[in-house]
Amino acid sequence: MVSNANSSRTYATPMKVVHDGEIDVHYRQFYIEPKESEGITPEKAFAGMVNGMCGTLVTNNIYLITGLHTGHVLLKVITYSEVPDLNYDDWEEVVLSIFSCTGDKLVLRKWGGEDVASLQLSQGSYQVIYCANKMAEGSEIDPIVDEEAIDSYFLGFWPSMVPVDRVIKQTADIARYWNEEAFSR
Repeated sequence: MVSNANSSRTYATPMKVVHDGEIDVHYRQFYIEPKESEGITPEKAFAGMVNGMCGTLVTNNIYLITGLHTGHVLLKVITYSEVPDLNYDDWEEVVLSIFSCTGDKLVLRKWGGEDVASLQLSQGSYQVIYCANKMAEGSEIDPIVDEEAIDSYFLGFWPSMVPVDRVIKQTADIARYWNEEAFSR
């Protein structure tokens, strides 16, 4: 089950919680990338993808988009050993993406280069799910400094031999904008 970022639901497959809390974003961005990375551009991360929220076209890199421009959002990142039992009902926006990993040490990194958490994935192909709630509300507020986070996100990984890139659920205009933007690159 995939649930809201603050939920304590039980998951059906063995998992590891990588991060569960706030992450600072600037320019609506945060990343998964190698420890010694110089980063990637959105053009390289999303070119021709169906979704525009979780750019995974560069090996070992994920470019993630939020509604909020500047401040902090809630984020839960989980790795699974097998396909989890997914439930999208608690989320407003849901995209699936493909991810290729060479087994290098990866980090969850906020904009500006500061590491938030380490992510250990074996070499291989992964399915990545990225879910959002209140993305539209977050896009209308800027910045959030001392206030509670508005929008929340979930990022999950599991091994997959046949990964896909698709939009599963889209409700907000800001999500529609980013999904259309990626496809037009």
